[in-house]
Amino acid sequence: MMLCVLGTGATPVSSTSDETIAPACRFLLYEEQVERQEIALDLDLAQSESAAAQEIFTLLDKLWKNDAVERLLYLAGKHDRDVTRLDVERKQMLLERQDALIEHYSLLCEAATSEDSENQRGAVDEAFLRYRQADCTVRAREIAMAEVELEYAREVLVSYRDLREHDVASRQQIIFAERDFEMAQKRLAQSKARLEQCRRGPSPQSDPG
Repeated sequence: MMLCVLGTGATPVSSTSDETIAPACRFLLYEEQVERQEIALDLDLAQSESAAAQEIFTLLDKLWKNDAVERLLYLAGKHDRDVTRLDVERKQMLLERQDALIEHYSLLCEAATSEDSENQRGAVDEAFLRYRQADCTVRAREIAMAEVELEYAREVLVSYRDLREHDVASRQQIIFAERDFEMAQKRLAQSKARLEQCRRGPSPQSDPG
């Protein structure tokens, strides 16, 4: 980010001329708008993927209730339905977070070149608060996704161990399932740590952006 050029508060940066700040702001806001377009595209794709996963799960659920589909196939369909739905929610919050970031930078750039920046400090702080709130919601969605991944990995591992007892699953399949379960546990722990860090907020030395 280019907050080092703009400064970390709403007061003008006396050591940087308006001629330098204005082009830097234009570049920064352009880059963030491009990023927003990418997030919006990702959201559109995620919505399509989620709709397809829901349709597939609906079919699998009917087959499962009629004992006409394997358990692992049913679990995979349920996993895909749940994860893609949460991913849509996560990307929606990413878009909201990006909008708050663009607003924050816009206000910051305006304040950096304004003679009356003190009155704009409240709006800058509000925009940053919205960014942080959206960011923490993104982290919470990541936890929900990690929990779905962990439950799926646990179910797959149990299924393969059961199949192994009947000489259907291979030892290699068990090893891979154990690896996936362990990785899912670590991802969940990491997601929880990121949410906790988000809730604590930035350290005094951190950039607010």
